[in-house]
Amino acid sequence: ALPISGTAVPDAKVVLTSNSEAKNQFYSMRLYGKEASIVWPMTKEQATNFFRKGQDDRPFTMQMWVRPDKGSSSSTVFHAPGVCDLTLSDRGDKYELKIYGRKRPGATDFTIFTSGIYLKPDEFSHISLSSDGKKLALRVFTDGSFKHYATGDLQPVDLNRVEGSVAFGNMTNITSGWAFNGYIDEIRVWDKELSDKEILSTYNRIISGTEQNLKLYWPLDENIPNQSTAYDYSKSSDVPNGNHGKIRGARGTNQEIS
Repeated sequence: ALPISGTAVPDAKVVLTSNSEAKNQFYSMRLYGKEASIVWPMTKEQATNFFRKGQDDRPFTMQMWVRPDKGSSSSTVFHAPGVCDLTLSDRGDKYELKIYGRKRPGATDFTIFTSGIYLKPDEFSHISLSSDGKKLALRVFTDGSFKHYATGDLQPVDLNRVEGSVAFGNMTNITSGWAFNGYIDEIRVWDKELSDKEILSTYNRIISGTEQNLKLYWPLDENIPNQSTAYDYSKSSDVPNGNHGKIRGARGTNQEIS
């Protein structure tokens, strides 16, 4: 997680550095191997209620820091069946972010949205994937600057394909061959679309967990041997949300965002 605090300023170059007084607190999770992932376990009904309200899609934002390994193959960093997949496509010396699994209005086939946003291997980048209820948008801090991409309007979430659980770093079906190899940190899920201003003010800052509309917050700081739970530090009206995750084939490390 993040070893710094303060207020982010739009258009300012931000360099994340370690706070020596907190050197041993701010860790990330290492994912490696085809079975590695962190899963937010939900029933089909729970997932449907989170992503849909009646005939309309609910807004949401998913955030995380990722550091893909050099030389890895294409992989999945976020998988919500029936909602979307966010993937890294191997481009040799870099990885391109793509969005899968949704249809444009009037289309019968799913569309692959190529963002034109690239992540460097062995470097941390911050990803925000959000929905305003009609389209998906990416806001990514990588290589010293923010980059944006939006899909345009989409058909509603396909309730027949919603399975329940949501996975980070892999598909929910771990035999798919799309496992992410690298480091992942500071996973946050909100039940609103964050604005650019809101993202800029918090993406590289420690949050309290009590922020309005925050539904899940996994700092992944614990670095516990054989850790099997990603502990949720989010609260609503001072009541813990309890959206703990299941860690599969991953381990805590002392690797910091830098």
